[in-house]
Amino acid sequence: MRALLAVHFVGGGPLDLQAIAQETGITRSNASTELVRLEAEGLVVRTPDPYDRRRIRARLTPAGTRRLAEWLRAGVSAIGASFSEFSDNDLERLTRLAEKIGDPLVHPEISDVRLQAVRDMYPDLSFAGMDTAFAIGRASDAILAHVDGALSGARLSLRHANALILISHLDGAPLSLASLSPLLGLNRASAGRILRELEERDAIERRTDEADRRRIRATVTAEGERMLAVLVPVLAESYRASLSSLSDKEQDELLQLLHKIVADT
Repeated sequence: MRALLAVHFVGGGPLDLQAIAQETGITRSNASTELVRLEAEGLVVRTPDPYDRRRIRARLTPAGTRRLAEWLRAGVSAIGASFSEFSDNDLERLTRLAEKIGDPLVHPEISDVRLQAVRDMYPDLSFAGMDTAFAIGRASDAILAHVDGALSGARLSLRHANALILISHLDGAPLSLASLSPLLGLNRASAGRILRELEERDAIERRTDEADRRRIRATVTAEGERMLAVLVPVLAESYRASLSSLSDKEQDELLQLLHKIVADT
């Protein structure tokens, strides 16, 4: 849905895949896939830019405008519910800590100007906690970008590393994409793709569960174990480095506040 928001702010003006990628925090390839999907669903109309063939012009359709409104309303409500037990002081502290990690340029679409524009679109909604949520989002993206950069030498993404660690932990227990995808924070299609790519790298082996043909059993191969031996120290160091802007005390404070969100949901 970030792509819908980005197209909304462009307002029919010119844009390219790099701009969409920067606006949404995804890769150019995924930005292209996302635009194609949105157009196929009738949410976006794309036309060539008459002045620059490398760019396109995009605008929301009426259906896209309605979908964006539904998404924004649902998101604002969910954010408000997530912070319902937070005091103003808690929100201030969490925002301050997250801002020390996140790069404010990671998501230009959630800058102060654009956030105010969203507020103006829906004056009837309470935006309590929104600044905090956006600060957390920027911090999360900054950390993930740092970790993905550290893993680039191994030609693996953090998603691949997480899947490999999880499969190693499950140790051959039966699983389905329906159960695996939420553990990885992915939809089923993306989780399936990650498993296929790990299998192509000879990192895992998959077989159908004989007791339930809808499930699989996945195990880490010797090559996968070798990858893990390299990946785990890299991950630990990259996470440590990405939080280096916070003192040990601040990291503990951040963890306590984040745990409070989880406990209240």
